[in-house]
Amino acid sequence: MSPLSRNCTCGEHLGRGMTVEGGDDGHLTDRRGREVVRSILALARHHGVEMPVTEVVALINGTPAVEAARRLMNRSPKAERYDT
Repeated sequence: MSPLSRNCTCGEHLGRGMTVEGGDDGHLTDRRGREVVRSILALARHHGVEMPVTEVVALINGTPAVEAARRLMNRSPKAERYDT
């Protein structure tokens, strides 16, 4: 929640309609974070784990935050927890 946090600042900017592509032209860039998300998603897919939020984050390049939220809200409902 710190205004000095890159995650907080990035989230606020995405909420205002900025994209994660580009550089100094009003866009956000965090290459390291995007690489981590891609790695996590690849690992989840390898193990057959669904991670819808991670999938949307990985696809968000150039996608407005409103569209990303719409993708999540339009997915088919299913149990998010499996009891053993």
